[in-house]
Parts: sequence; C-alpha cells; structure tokens
Amino acid sequence: MTKAPLSRYLFLFISLAFLAFPVKGQLCKKHLRFTHLGPHSVPETTSDSCDWCPNGIGWIESLGVFDANRNLMYAGSNSGGLFKTIDGGKNWEFVFPTQPVTGVLDIVVDQYDPDLLWVASGTPVNEQVFSHGVLRSRDGGKNWQHTGLYYEAGDHQICWALERSNRDPNTFVATSNKEAFLSKDQCESFASIDLGEHKKALDLREVEFFNDGSGDVLISGNRLFLVNTGSSEALDLTSALTFQSELRKNSSPPDRIAISINPISGSILVLYKYNYVNYVDVSYDKGRSFENLFRGRVFSRVDRNHAEIAYDPSDTTRIYVGAVRMYRSDDHGKKFSLISRPLLGYNDQMHDDIRELQVLDDGTVFIGNDGGVSVSKDHGEHWSDISGKGLAITQIYGISSSSQKPGELLIGCQDLGNFHFDGQQWTNLGTLYGDGGECLMGTDMMYVMQNGHLRVSKGDLKHWNNVQMPYRPDRLDYPLLFGATENELLAADDHVWSLQDRRWDNLSEPAGRHFTKIKAMSHYAGNAGEIILIGKDQPTWNPGEGLKDRLFLGKKKDRTWEWSDITANLGMLAWRSVGDVLIHPENPQRMWVSLYGYDDGESREKVYYSEDGGYSWVNVSEGLPNINTYCLAYIPQSSSGILLGTDRGVYFRNDKTEDWLQLEGDMPELMVRDMDIQIDQQKVYIATYGNGVWTLQIPKWMRK
Repeated sequence: MTKAPLSRYLFLFISLAFLAFPVKGQLCKKHLRFTHLGPHSVPETTSDSCDWCPNGIGWIESLGVFDANRNLMYAGSNSGGLFKTIDGGKNWEFVFPTQPVTGVLDIVVDQYDPDLLWVASGTPVNEQVFSHGVLRSRDGGKNWQHTGLYYEAGDHQICWALERSNRDPNTFVATSNKEAFLSKDQCESFASIDLGEHKKALDLREVEFFNDGSGDVLISGNRLFLVNTGSSEALDLTSALTFQSELRKNSSPPDRIAISINPISGSILVLYKYNYVNYVDVSYDKGRSFENLFRGRVFSRVDRNHAEIAYDPSDTTRIYVGAVRMYRSDDHGKKFSLISRPLLGYNDQMHDDIRELQVLDDGTVFIGNDGGVSVSKDHGEHWSDISGKGLAITQIYGISSSSQKPGELLIGCQDLGNFHFDGQQWTNLGTLYGDGGECLMGTDMMYVMQNGHLRVSKGDLKHWNNVQMPYRPDRLDYPLLFGATENELLAADDHVWSLQDRRWDNLSEPAGRHFTKIKAMSHYAGNAGEIILIGKDQPTWNPGEGLKDRLFLGKKKDRTWEWSDITANLGMLAWRSVGDVLIHPENPQRMWVSLYGYDDGESREKVYYSEDGGYSWVNVSEGLPNINTYCLAYIPQSSSGILLGTDRGVYFRNDKTEDWLQLEGDMPELMVRDMDIQIDQQKVYIATYGNGVWTLQIPKWMRK
C-alpha cells in the first residue's frame, strides 16, 4: 500500500477544521426548533361570574364564511395572518406562511370552491404600515401567490378592502390606504379608479357590490363613493348624507362611513359619527339622496376603527350596528338596543370592539372582535365564543420572566389585560380590565402596566394593588426595570424614576432634565457604578449637526445622577426614532441602539454599536432588510450575542459575525415586540404582536 504524503493529511485536517468552525461573517445557518407556547385558546380567568372581564384570545379583523358549509371559515388577524377552521371554530389552523406575516384585513372565499380565496393584506398597527397587497390561494391557504396589486414593505401601503362582484366572478374591487382599484380578470391585473379631487385625503375601508346586475359598487371610508365597474365612473355621495344640513365650521367631517346594501331592495344604510352624534341614514336611490333613520348617542364610540352596520337578509327590518359593542334595531332603525356586554356568565357576554360583522341569509350573525370570533343564531340574544383551539392571535406588548420561577411568564396584551403562564397553562388576570403593557416578574413581586395604571402583586394572581404613580402613564410601553436589586423599581415617562420603600425619587429632574416620552431604557449596575441609557420615541428632525434630545446617558455620582445628551454622537438619521437601547451587563463601555423606521435606498441604518460608553458609534446593520426594529436582548455568557426583534422575526449577531443572521425555523416571520432571556434555562421567550409567545432553546453556537 502506498502511503499518502504528510502534506495531504495536513491539507485534510485544515479543511475539516475550517468547516467545523465558523469564520468571521459566517455562522452555521440551521433550521431552528421554536416552540409555540400560545396561548392556543382563550385562557381561564381569575374573574368571578358577573365581573367585567377582558378575556379573549386576540383581535380578529376579517371573516370569510363558506355558505354551503358554515363549519368552514377563515378568520384574519390584523397583524398575525390567517386562520382556518373546518369544524365551526372548535379547532383552528394557521394558513398564512407569508414572509413576513402581515394582517389579513379582508377575505373573499369562492362559494363554489372554499380552497380558492383572496385576501387583502396589511399590518396597520404601526405608524409604518406594510402589506403584500392582494394575495390568492388555490389550496385553502397552504400556498399563496401575488396578484396584480402587490406592495413591498417600503411602499408604506396596506390593502384594506377586497370585494368580488356577485354577478360577475371576474370582477373585483380593492382599496389601499388612499386608492381604489378595479380588476376584471380575477385579480391578475388592477387599474386605479379615479375618485376625484379628494384622493390625497382619502382613508378607504370598505367595498360592497349591488346585487342588481348594474356593476355598481359602493366604496367608503372617510367619504362615500358610487362607482360603476363598467365605465369606472365615480360619483362622490358624501355631500348627500344628512349631517351636511348641520355642518359646522369648526367640526371635523366623519372619519368612517360604514355601509350595508339591502340584498332585496338595494337600499343603502350608512353609519357614521359627526360632532359626537351617531347617525344612521338610508338611501333608496343609490345614494343620490339620504334620509335620517336614527340620530343619537346610544352607540359606544363609533369611529374609524369601530363602525359596522348590516341588514339582516332574513328580515331586512332588522338592522345590526357594531361599535365598541353590538346593537340591534327591530323597526328599521328607529330605535336600537344593546345586545352585547363583556360580563362573565351572561347570555349576551361578548368581548368589546367590533371589527367585523357578517349576517348570513338565515340570520346567523358572525362577529370578529378584539377577543376573537363570536356567533349568534338568535339575533344576538345569546352569543357563543368560537375562538377554539389553535386561534393563536394574541398581540403582546411586553413579556417578563424570573430566574427564580422557571417557565413562568407575565405578558401584557392588546385589549386583553395581562396573562400569566405557569409553564403549563395560561390564566387571564381578569380583575385588570383593558390593555396590558410592560410587565416585570421578580422573585417575590410581579408588576404590570395596565390601562394607565401600575399594579403589583406578591404572587396572588387574583389580587393586585394599585401603585401610586408620580405620573399618569398614557402609554403601554413606558420602560419598567429592576434597579441594582429587586427592591428598587425603575420606571420612565418624561423623567426617570426610582421606587424604593414606597417612595418615588426623580433621578432626572435634579439634573434639570425633562426628557418627554422615553421609549427605551437600559440599566447597568456593577463595578463601574450605575449607568442608565435612555432613548426617546419621537423621530429626529434635523439630519445635520443640530441633532439632539433623543439619546441620553445617565451616570450616578454619589447619590445624584448626571445626564449627558449623546444624540449627536450617534449621528441618527432624520425622521427616525429609537426602537430600543441596550448596555452590556458586564462591560458598560459596550452599548447598542436600534432605530425604528424604514431606510431610503439600499443603505441600512438599523442598529448602532459603541464600545467607548456612547461617545462614538458604528453602524452594524449589515444583513438586515428594510424593516422596523423593536427590541434588543443580550445573551449572557456569550461573545456579545445580541438578538434583535423586528417586523420579520428575530435576528442574531455576535463578535464573530459581520452580518445579522435571521433565525429561521418553525416560527413564521412574525412581528416581535419584546423578548426575555431566561439564562438558567438557556431559553429566549419571544413576544409576537399577533401570534402569542414562542420560545427557543438557545443553541450552543449562539452562546459561544
């Protein structure tokens, strides 16, 4: 046998070593195993019967029902994609594997083939909206294709409404934020509809076809239009509405006009609010003239986000109105009665905030609201929640865990208050009504920011005490941290505050600082003393040397704090705001700042890094797409491993990489608003806005 030369063995050894260890700028990109913790169904609640309770699963913006089989239905979250049930809501399946996942704001289901459907997509929950436009699926949502109305994230567009002609299956009308579009080839191509001089000020939300074969369609939002799909001629009907006779010089016009067309006679119902008064008008001549049916203040908060009206096809003298709650008229709109309340144990129990209202031919009423999906088969006398297993659409603002309580979580949710997870099941803290925001879990104490109040509990999930605040929180995401120990609570609004022994101390006012609306805060306590880094949520305005008042560094000297404005050191771009800030927990010279907003052009300005305590910064945005960033998290005991939450899931970077690496795996590309790392478990908990909580066992290559 001939022996290989030594040089050959040496070459093979070096080659294998090269493959085994990642070089700078590269990492082994693997399919990661995320675990979806849910909640997968509506949690149990700590509330008692007859209590007002915000319990639910999340916000449903749109519904698509297959008339031939009511058990088959689609439900669209306004940020978490699309879900499908084939058993009437007992079980749901996620069917929107788009990249990234957006909201589904309207749904059209082919009534001969329920696997054929179209959706109007968009995530309207941020100032920076984004969309895929109109998408089509031919296999019940497993796969999706773009249509002739297509957007990218940087287009700042969403697609609010989509409707198919009930006489011509090839004809569709869609709306974006500002425009209406017509397709005559099943969405293969779209042409813009000229709506006249008001185009720049439009906010279009709804489309409905007449059933008379004329090709006429209503398009509504903050104005009302009649469009003929044959000629594309548009007629503005807004001036015919009855509020015009009471028009006042200093009063704003309606910001949302909801519509319903009588399927038998073709009459038009409209619902809107003007000058704090609710109106229901009717037209018998396709909107050329209107008569007022109802004028009053009985409806709760009719506005651009809560305005639904519908005839009952089984008896068109019956009219439904959806605002914050549901109402019904049995006499063609002369008077209305309340038919829903969020009261536990009552027949009319249903979550608040009506987002979708559909009444079928037999009088069955389907509702999408901020708690999920509800149905009534007796005209709203009884409501049944059909947000069954798998409808995981919870929108989370904040998440927290504790090293002393492995597997336990606190989350703050949009319109659902706060949830607790004990490692096995979720519980809604039902006594806390409203939106849940930032939360903090310690060894003994749990804090939640809830609907403008800070609450505290010593472990009893049913009993929460109000913490007297030195300010009135007007947001859900004001920072909340533990200080040097869990005996100190750090909070921020326009100042930085410290709570110890039931006393609040202002850490910024003695230094003459009034920051206004602090968005992000990071705290260091160690051998180098105490340091606080804060960022404000207002965008920068000046791109030049005048940049100031957005990023501040505080250092504790003896018992007082000294604050420095370091905004100019960062060199932030104009029209950008701070997404999050982070101080290295062991070396306060190392800091990171993420920026919220979209970039113009090919350059990326998403994350900046400093290794000299904030005096100079380097752009470290390589590998990130043009997306919004929300949160930063540090992986302890690693080579400065950083996780970044974005509109498209989570990205990773450390000292060994030049580019950010997207963490791909079982979790779809969801909007990630907050993260919490439990280092004892080697887990990261990921709070999405629209699909609940996911967790990932941090792999070894991320901890090196």
